[in-house]
Order: sequence, then structure tokens, then C-alpha cells
Amino acid sequence: MKTEIDAMAFVWSCVVLLAMGSQLGAAEPDVPLLNRQGGAGLSLAPAGGTDASARVVGEWTWLTFRISQPERRLAALEGLPGGKLAGMRALVFEGRLAVRQGKASLVVVCLEDDGGAWYRVSDKALPRVEFAEIRLPLGGGFQRARFAADEDEAISWDQLDRVWLGLLVDGPADGAMEVRQLRFTNEPLHPTEPASVGGTWTVSQDSAVKSKLESTEVDGVKTMEYRFDLPGGRHMFALPQTPVDVEELDGYSGLRFTYRADLPPGIDGLLVMLLEGDGTQYRAVPAPPGSTEWKTVTIPFDKFERGSWSKDENDRLDLCDVRRVAIGMHGTTPEATGGTIAVRDVEFVP
Repeated sequence: MKTEIDAMAFVWSCVVLLAMGSQLGAAEPDVPLLNRQGGAGLSLAPAGGTDASARVVGEWTWLTFRISQPERRLAALEGLPGGKLAGMRALVFEGRLAVRQGKASLVVVCLEDDGGAWYRVSDKALPRVEFAEIRLPLGGGFQRARFAADEDEAISWDQLDRVWLGLLVDGPADGAMEVRQLRFTNEPLHPTEPASVGGTWTVSQDSAVKSKLESTEVDGVKTMEYRFDLPGGRHMFALPQTPVDVEELDGYSGLRFTYRADLPPGIDGLLVMLLEGDGTQYRAVPAPPGSTEWKTVTIPFDKFERGSWSKDENDRLDLCDVRRVAIGMHGTTPEATGGTIAVRDVEFVP
């Protein structure tokens, strides 16, 4: 009996250890960025035309630069991915920056083993005193460098050979950047606050629609107001839209806005859409109804369906490729008529 109990205990302990190992493996979402020797700290990138140096001290790498000419120059650190990058979402690091003169913008350059070269300039600012965590998304936003030797239309992450992390500097300038804990991560963004859009509006509409688009203030809140007149008996569309510049939109849960809509007979509700970069249109179902009083609505992303008139290569809403939000109308009215749509406080919510 004791032998059987010992055997069962051994089997159970193996099961527990395997489960723990699986959990530990799943809890390692990061791929570090390493130096040429495979250790922590980065090396100076071979970017010409800049008087720069790199020094590794403890856990951080210190990049110093001095530029005497007014032309833009690149000062950067070079690192090698310490593992496979499939499924990675962002490059993350902690850093701070001190520029005594001139202007410097954060940039990441991805170099492939076949000669491909892609870069992304970030508007995120590094602090001067305390380290701050910076997250640079990998989905979209990269541009092909002029010196790229391949002809790919997008980055091939499985071919990534080196990464340059540094500064585009407009001289004359001198300063220093310190970075530490550089890593790729597959952890999704976890925003704590809504991301606002709706700063500017344009309109796309049928040529037969007569309209006026204005930006006004209602109770001190910036508001888009769209007044339109439709001919009767014909299907019409009118779509005020605003650009989306929110990074890692897939970290959010839905779209929220406040509206007031006086819609004519035949128009059952607002046409609310998310538009991808290639023009693919996903509409909210059901459509928010008209309301003569101010009303706030939150639409989860899973309530957006591809419009039957729109084609998509993968038949899936690609949130990181959403470039515009449209809030308007479409439909047929029995006779010539008009209406008004007012929208404010457009934002994506966590």
C-alpha cells in the first residue's frame, strides 16, 4: 500500500511541476534587446555624421552626442533581439533625456537580415530627471527607409536582425540619453484613461446632399454640428468623420461619444463606422437611434460589423489599422427633408 501511495504522490508531484512550468513559461512575455556579446546594455549604432559615444554602466546604457552642423543627424544605440519576435506587440524601455541645445525626437529603426530597413519616429517625450517607461508599438506606423535593400511592403519580424534605438537630432545640438530594461513584449496595452479623438472633422457625402459642417461650443464643450438637406426617394449617405491617431487601439474596449440627432423619416439611426486604412468600413449594429436630447452611447468593438458594401481581405476588424471614425447617416427619405447631427466627447474607452 505504501508503495502505491508513494507512486501516486510521485505522479501528482510531476503533474504539479509540469503545470507550474507551463505557467512560468506563459508568464515570460518578453524578449530582451541585447548587445553583440549577448549581454545587457547596447552598443553604438554605426550611424555616420554624428559625434556620439555609448557607455554601459550597471543596468543602463548612456548615449552622448554632439552635432555642430544644422542638418538632421541620427544618434542611436544598437541591440539584437534575444529571441523570436512572433506575437510581440511593442518595444518597451525605461529612459530619460537631457538636451542642452537643439531638438531631438525618439526614433526606432528595424534592420532585417535581407537588407530591409524600417523606421518609426515617436512623439513621446523622455523626461529629464526620473526614468519613465516608454512603449513603442510594433503594429503599423513604420516607414520604409530610403536605404533599404529589399522591396518588401511591410516589416518581416522573423527576419529582424538588429534594432537601432536613438534620436533624430536637429543641430547644432548636444546632450545625452539614458536607457535601461529594453525588451520586446507581447503584453497588450492596459490604458487607464480614455483616448480622445474628434479634434477636426471633414465630411464625405453623396453629391446630391446639401450640408454645412461646423465646429462649435455647447456648454463649453467643443462640438461637431452637421446640418444636411436630402432629396427624397433616393438612397443618400452623409458621413462626418474624424481621424484616429490612437496607438494600440486593440488595448481599448470600445467607442464612446455624446450626441444629439434630429433625423428625418426613413433614417432609423446613426451610421457609426470605424474605417481601416485601406477604406474598409465596419458599422455599429444596432445603429444608435435619433435623439433630440443629449445622449451618451458606448459601443463595444465586437458590435461593429463589416458593411455589406465593403470588402476586406481578412474579413476582420483590424483595430490597429483604424484610421477614422465616422458618425453620420444613410438611407432613403420619402420626400425632400433635412436634419441635424451634433457630436462631442468622442473617445475610445479602456
